[in-house]
Amino acid sequence: MPHLCNHIIIREDHDIPNWILDEFGRFTLKSVRTFFLEPGAPCGWGRFIWSSSIVPSKTLVLWKVFHGRLPTD
Repeated sequence: MPHLCNHIIIREDHDIPNWILDEFGRFTLKSVRTFFLEPGAPCGWGRFIWSSSIVPSKTLVLWKVFHGRLPTD
C-alpha cells in the first residue's frame, strides 16, 4: 500500500485540496474503493457474510475480522 503523504508541496499561495487517488484531484468514494480493493479480485467470503440470514451487527464484526480491523487488546 503506497504512502499517501509523500507528495507534499509547500507554496506561498493559497492551499488547494488535491486527492492523489483521482486523476482530477477530487475525493470520491469510487477512488477510495478502487485503492483498497484490487479490481477483479474475488471475494469468496463476501457472499457468505452479507446474507440476510446473518444479523447485520455480526456481519460487521466478521467484515472487520477479515480485513484485520477488529481492535483487540
